[in-house]
Amino acid sequence: MTIFFSFKQFFFLSLEGSAPRITGPKINIVSISGEKEVKIVVGGNITTIIGTSVEIRCPVTALPNATVTWLFNGSTVQKGNRRLLKLKNPAVTLSDVTPEDIGFYTCLANNSYGKDTRTTFVSLTG
Repeated sequence: MTIFFSFKQFFFLSLEGSAPRITGPKINIVSISGEKEVKIVVGGNITTIIGTSVEIRCPVTALPNATVTWLFNGSTVQKGNRRLLKLKNPAVTLSDVTPEDIGFYTCLANNSYGKDTRTTFVSLTG
């Protein structure tokens, strides 16, 4: 059996949408040696010391592009909140972590095809 299809059909099929998928490794990090900044992909957990800056990245693949919302302990992080210092990538950046920052950070990626979520727990030691 021979199957023929035109480039137009192929192009149309390749543009079908997809639900968001948060990508990247789920790695746990313990940073207690005085590093000034630590970066992690959402899904892994991090333990650090007071004063460290922490960036939690949320790499997403989706078609159409996904809208990313960040939650802190289940509540939406609003614009203007100090936890949303960096919205590029998308990511949450915690500058000079304090005990107030301990908790669960959830990335929620959503488009018309579905959603995906991943959570990171930030804790302090020392």
